[in-house]
Amino acid sequence: MAAEPSEEVVEFVLDARYGEQEAVQEALASGVQVNARSHGGSTALFMASANGHMDIVRKLLEARASADLANDAGNCPLHWAALNGHLEVVKMLIASRADANLKNEFQKRPFDEAFSRSHAEICEALASVTSFEDDVPADAETREADDAPDT
Repeated sequence: MAAEPSEEVVEFVLDARYGEQEAVQEALASGVQVNARSHGGSTALFMASANGHMDIVRKLLEARASADLANDAGNCPLHWAALNGHLEVVKMLIASRADANLKNEFQKRPFDEAFSRSHAEICEALASVTSFEDDVPADAETREADDAPDT
């Protein structure tokens, strides 16, 4: 079991969640680790991404925050930005090479989360960086050949 996060880390992650840009900057300047984890395994980048705080996301990425660190449920910042409809954050995370194929504990990728909420523009942004190969059953081609009419 992971150790309880320090009060300093909890505050840092909450400041990112609520868009407190100055407080996030001060925490980084005072030496708080950019990838420090709070309760549930959440990072500051995770919370800022989930809540659409572009300036904080940018600052954390500049400070070398990992876009692929998952929380305890396997969600990464890209999952929550996609789920909550934050297109510009999704684009920024993609540009920083966030892995769009990571699956959470429910085997959902960021694309799947966006699709579940009908975020068409986000699905479009994610489609080119998402692998859909695993979505087709291995025997699909065989079934299609069997279903084809005899000529």
